[in-house]
Amino acid sequence: MAKPTRPREANGAARKRRPSRVLSVVLMLGIALSVVLFFTPFVYDRLASNQRLELAKDYRKRAYPADAKRDALIRQYNANILARQRGRVRPYPQATFKAIQADAGDAFGYVRIPSIHLKATPVFYGTADAVLAKGVGSLDYTSLPAAGQNVTASLTAHTGLANRIFFDNIRYLQKGDVVYLDAFAHQYAYAVDGKRVIDPTDPDAYKAFNITDSRNKVILMTCTPQGINDHRLLVFAHRIALKKAKATAVRVRDRWSLMNVWKYCFLFLLIALILTYWYYARKKRRREAAEAAKNESAPAGKLAETAINEAPADETHSVDPTAAAPGTAAAETDPAAQREAPHD
Repeated sequence: MAKPTRPREANGAARKRRPSRVLSVVLMLGIALSVVLFFTPFVYDRLASNQRLELAKDYRKRAYPADAKRDALIRQYNANILARQRGRVRPYPQATFKAIQADAGDAFGYVRIPSIHLKATPVFYGTADAVLAKGVGSLDYTSLPAAGQNVTASLTAHTGLANRIFFDNIRYLQKGDVVYLDAFAHQYAYAVDGKRVIDPTDPDAYKAFNITDSRNKVILMTCTPQGINDHRLLVFAHRIALKKAKATAVRVRDRWSLMNVWKYCFLFLLIALILTYWYYARKKRRREAAEAAKNESAPAGKLAETAINEAPADETHSVDPTAAAPGTAAAETDPAAQREAPHD
């Protein structure tokens, strides 16, 4: 009795299909993971931007309109800073930040830099960890942003941290790029004019923030290099008229920032996985179509043989080789056959 062969063929086909299914699952998981990793920076940036915008709105509600008495205290505060840096006695001991703003924990302004897509980021007084976790800090031994001469305000913020990327891209700023600063209900604009790297362990490092001339300036500071952060990058800018600042063309500087490179890499990975999945799915459809066409064009004899092999064992008829066929000599000499034969 012939043994059925279809189960073996089916098992072989299943083994061939199994790697294809595993590959499909792996590709789908890779695509899903790439989608999550690609969109995560966008979602985080949106959430962080909304939070900073809310703080900026809160500042504007509290600070505006401008207050002449507060402006006078700021001028006195800056005069104290200049005297301190030059080793003189402070002329206005009563002009403290607490006198200028009752709640020192609230933002006193915000900074934005269009060329690196830095939106309104709140500026706070001091450089404590709690301050830098929320936004930009102002060095308390430097001037406050204000109009006039002999003013050098210094702002600092984190870089390279997952949830604190405020000043990551100031390293890409070039000469002429504009920095906008809204402080104490006044708007200022500054044009970048230089950079410098200092070692914070140098005893004279603080002198880089001192007032060196009568110009009105701002210094942006962050850690460098990214990932090591053992030095400080300083970006210098001098004040310009708002009208001139608005007329200055914005040149995108952060196109190849680390965050954007991250996005580009995962976008490329996502596209590659999608194309790979499409290629193998197309290849599988072609193979299945070829097998279907082959089965339809198989010879009739082969199909009949396959049908016999697939028949159940109890329905398969066997032939006894010792049985005599009618009309043969053996049948004629067989007494039983003779008895059953009809008589003329």
